[in-house]
Amino acid sequence: MSIISDVLTGGVGTIIESVGKLAGEFVTTDKERLSAELELKKLGLDETKAYLADTDSARKMQIAALAQDDLFSKRFVYFFIMGWSAFAMLFMCVVTLVEIPQENTSTVSTILGFLLGTAVASIFSFLLGTSRSSQKKDSTIQSLAANK
Repeated sequence: MSIISDVLTGGVGTIIESVGKLAGEFVTTDKERLSAELELKKLGLDETKAYLADTDSARKMQIAALAQDDLFSKRFVYFFIMGWSAFAMLFMCVVTLVEIPQENTSTVSTILGFLLGTAVASIFSFLLGTSRSSQKKDSTIQSLAANK
């Protein structure tokens, strides 16, 4: 009777969790479960170390660029950002104000989506920084979208 009332009242998640716990007790031993949890924690630690190494190497590269006497090398990243920003704004203005032929609308939409969703977003992430949790959220969204 309890299972039926759980299903009727929306407690399906509780039922699934209970079945999962029950199956987990029969399928694996405590030692196997602890070993699997330890392995998952090690993988998470390795992922965090790789992320920190990546951001550290990018930071070191930027410090080395700023230490140079060559003004172009010091400011290249900012010139690059200004160029892409100007292109994105110009493209957005053109596709907004100019009539696009029907057969090109899909291509224009794809380019505009790339510019706004990837290029401009990456520029803001670089300049303002991004958090680890934001990066995990983005990768989760991308993997879910890829599975559809």
